Amino acid sequence: MDIMTERYGFSLSLRAYRDRFSQWEFTKRQALLHKHTELVAKVQELWAQNLSSSNMLHCLSLHGWNLSAIQLWNLRLHLSLHLLMGTANGDNAKFEAAVQAENLVREQLVSGQSI
Repeated sequence: MDIMTERYGFSLSLRAYRDRFSQWEFTKRQALLHKHTELVAKVQELWAQNLSSSNMLHCLSLHGWNLSAIQLWNLRLHLSLHLLMGTANGDNAKFEAAVQAENLVREQLVSGQSI
């Protein structure tokens, strides 16, 4: 509001600005993406597959979600998800890998193929 007063020499009330922005259908905030359960599930699935951000954006656009890189970043950093790139997929992935390795070793021992 101060810029309009300084540069153009007129001032409006806060109410006038709010009315004009609502007529133009400007939103105060961006859409709350973390509330879209389908999108959250898809991002979690893609993250579990260790896809890069650009590949995630491409896959999401193929499924009808046109997000920017910043929106994807904010979605991943949301407190309910906390999906950080560059970190491990968590203890669950480590546990699954250990169980898979143990089962593979047991199968080989039973079949007599191991040394």
